[in-house]
Amino acid sequence: MEKYNKKKLVLSFLPILVAFTVYYIAYFAAFFMTFITGGSDTAASDGMLVNEGFFNIIRFTMLLIIFTVWYKYRFYDLYKEEKEKIITKKHFLLTILSLIITGILIQLFFSGILNILMPRFPDFFKSYKEIIDSYKSSRTSILTVFSAIVLAPIAEELIFRGVALCYNLEAVTPKAAIILQAFLFGLYHLNLVQGIYAGLIGLLLGFICYRYKNILPAIILHMAINCSSFFIPDSFFGDNKKCTAIIILSGASLIFFIYYSCRSKAISIRPSK
Repeated sequence: MEKYNKKKLVLSFLPILVAFTVYYIAYFAAFFMTFITGGSDTAASDGMLVNEGFFNIIRFTMLLIIFTVWYKYRFYDLYKEEKEKIITKKHFLLTILSLIITGILIQLFFSGILNILMPRFPDFFKSYKEIIDSYKSSRTSILTVFSAIVLAPIAEELIFRGVALCYNLEAVTPKAAIILQAFLFGLYHLNLVQGIYAGLIGLLLGFICYRYKNILPAIILHMAINCSSFFIPDSFFGDNKKCTAIIILSGASLIFFIYYSCRSKAISIRPSK
């Protein structure tokens, strides 16, 4: 493989362009469905009423179909040799458990930081707070919850750790490829605050996907992060002292689990029968 391939590098930006195109198509489709059904559960930032549940289901279903086909027929055999390797059921279960715990720790760590910073810098976090408030108002929607916990992690991992990362790996060095796909993942969120922590999380997701030569671990970790955001109440963080303690404990534990992941055998997580 060449160290630098301009064509493949340009192609690595194509997935995010497709994702943005799907966003607007789904938005207008959701608006039409909201108009037909006569109701919505949240207001979009531009004032157009759109049912968030309809929007998310349409959007992520479209992304799943497009990028599943794209990934399967273009990159599925990229790690073919590694996928043939087998591990024990015990190692498989420990890997899954470590990914779930890591996802919860990531959510605790970043939520703790945001709970401290948001009251201190209200102007900087204004647009982010509006997004979060809209997100919280739609948590009771089954469609929104299902989209956030199941559809979004699978679709977004196919986009960034599937198609984009694979194009990057064909264009540049592995380190540069992981950094670039993380940057694209942050850019995809279209908000500075979300983009910063999404980019940092994207670095870990990209590293895990590359290390295990499999997109499944990244999907599981992503699901754990999104799922924990629904089940960890805001009241859990309390005052600044408690937030600081949560940040320190979750951060230290997170370092341990990342270190464990780096030290563990880096092969596919498909278990033996």
